Amino acid sequence: MYYFTVGSNQILICQGTESDSIKFLPNYYSGVIEWGGFGFIDSAENDVLEYCLVTETHGSDGAAIYCSSSSPIISHCTITENSADDNGGGIACISTSSPTISYCIINGNSAEGRGGGIYCGNSSSPTISYCTINGNTAGSDGGGIYCNSSNPTISDCTISENSSNNGGGGGIFCISSSPSISNCMISGNSAYSYGGGLYCSTSSSPTVEHSTINGNSANSKGGGITCYNLSNPIISRCTVSGNTASDMGGGIYCSSSSSPTIINSTVTNNNDEGIYAIDANSYPELSFCGFHNNSDGDFVGLGINPFLGVIVTVNANGDSCDAYLNIFLDPLYVDPDNGNFHLQETSPCIDAGDPDSPLDPDGTVADIGAFYFDQNYTPVISITYPAGGEVWEPGQSYTILWDDNIQENVAIELFQNMQFAEVISSNTESDGSYSWLIPVEGISGDNFRVLIYSVEDPAIFAGSEVFSIEHYTPPLIELTLSATDPLIVPRGSFFEYSATITSNLPEPEHIDIWTLALTPGATLIGPIWRINDFPILPGGTISADGIWQEVPVNAPLGVYTFGMRVGDYPDVVVAEDSFTFEVIPAVAASANAISWTGGGYETLVELAESGIAYGVDLLPKEYLVAAAYPNPFNPSTTISVSLPQAADLTVSVYNVNGQLVAELVDASLVEGTHQFTFDASNLASGLYFVRATVPGQMNQVQKVMLMR
Repeated sequence: MYYFTVGSNQILICQGTESDSIKFLPNYYSGVIEWGGFGFIDSAENDVLEYCLVTETHGSDGAAIYCSSSSPIISHCTITENSADDNGGGIACISTSSPTISYCIINGNSAEGRGGGIYCGNSSSPTISYCTINGNTAGSDGGGIYCNSSNPTISDCTISENSSNNGGGGGIFCISSSPSISNCMISGNSAYSYGGGLYCSTSSSPTVEHSTINGNSANSKGGGITCYNLSNPIISRCTVSGNTASDMGGGIYCSSSSSPTIINSTVTNNNDEGIYAIDANSYPELSFCGFHNNSDGDFVGLGINPFLGVIVTVNANGDSCDAYLNIFLDPLYVDPDNGNFHLQETSPCIDAGDPDSPLDPDGTVADIGAFYFDQNYTPVISITYPAGGEVWEPGQSYTILWDDNIQENVAIELFQNMQFAEVISSNTESDGSYSWLIPVEGISGDNFRVLIYSVEDPAIFAGSEVFSIEHYTPPLIELTLSATDPLIVPRGSFFEYSATITSNLPEPEHIDIWTLALTPGATLIGPIWRINDFPILPGGTISADGIWQEVPVNAPLGVYTFGMRVGDYPDVVVAEDSFTFEVIPAVAASANAISWTGGGYETLVELAESGIAYGVDLLPKEYLVAAAYPNPFNPSTTISVSLPQAADLTVSVYNVNGQLVAELVDASLVEGTHQFTFDASNLASGLYFVRATVPGQMNQVQKVMLMR
């Protein structure tokens, strides 16, 4: 098995970049499925692993990275899917090793012993910051991090979904260790025995500040935190919530003369007791904390001060509390079910902390919990969509988007020309988006704006940029060209493309079709070919594939624009489309095209030139009701119905109440396309339904809108 070893008087510097990391993995092509990782032994302090991937290693200790009396810099690395027979599935630090580990992802690693993600032993004190340590597994203790006689500094890390399969400390395990833990999220970890989130044993007294310990579980005791055997951690400005223990202490468990100090923290919503102090020598000191909704009580056990939880006074906010200024109210987290433990503006935890503690960053008295509420913030709503210039269509749904820093619900209204037009929503969650189905009728025009404001304080509002709401009217004729992109054409050769023409005209028409090319020097060539008086039916679509165009051998090199136009040649253009192609030098001796010649459209020409015969070739292929034109209309519109064979046709019009208002036809008709006019001069504005039926063949309905 191969591995890297860096010893004394040696330096290893591996520096990738964010977009081009260095990958250390097995050589699968040589049949190697695992390797031995890195070993730093008595090495210099300036070894560097930066933007590296270290994966699929296997070893005894520190499968991916082993540090002994070494302190390398490990930054922006991904250490994943490594396994150790003993300790440290990802990283092992022993013998006074203190590496700097920052901005790393350490996940999916495993150790048969301790420290699935990171192992710290023998007075090793690494600095671990801005790391994600998740999904690691230890056969014994410390699924995420294991500390033995070591005091790492752990800050701004996410330690989640780790597990200790046959021991304690699913997230972090400490024995004779007092790490500093701050601004961390310890969540979703599990322990076979004690301390789902954090286990402190044998005189371990870590300092835990500004951190959340939530959603962890222990198969025995201490779902969130276990303090055992003379361990006295300081827990300040933390949130311990939603943890579970199968036996005792869903939030915190204290045993064997362990007396944590807990201040300015919340212990809430834990399954089982909030705090369980099993023996009289374990007496947690609790002050300026918030307790709420712990399933089996807030405090239980022989070590609990009997005066805890006895309401005898009020705090500075006027809320009822015990003699130690602990409160027992709903903390009003923003969204605890989804892990958001920030405080709402009306939370009783605001300014309810110890006034002698350092002030919150906004200069006010300490709040209770991991996150303070910024009382100096300016509430803001900012609409990001519509952004201005959009054209929205009645009957369609659009998502209004905005950013805000408020917690209360909002109202959304529509204004036109600065005048109120419509309530979009009178009360909806301020989650940044709202889907609005625009009514089919009653709203159209320009100069619309969306207004969003707080339902509790309408002075907090924002207006969007101006947009329009208009009924969509399709173009009379639609033309689409398709070609290879990019299209490279050698001189003297040819290229192919396809064309699709669709008619939205109310009756049969004759159109001209022609093509042109624009040279790199802006010279217009054309028409290259032209079809005159081409017949097209209402709702008809003509598609032609494999149309070809030659490029002469003397054509200037460069980028050309090739286009097709439909209309009344040469001045009336109803529809056009184009694409670009690049002419390069000839690549074959057979390249002999001498002019701008096109082909592949001859069948269309034959149809156009065959006179009355085209009427047979262009008979409808299916029963079809074409889109009414115009729509919306005032006071009349034309409906076209295509019959592939003679049939009994009925075309009727109904109002929104289902009442028959007009019968346009009820007769036997020959094959072909037939037009009928719906005259609504004597009818009210609104929505109507046109129904066309042929017994056993067709039953089609379309909507038309009369707008006066």
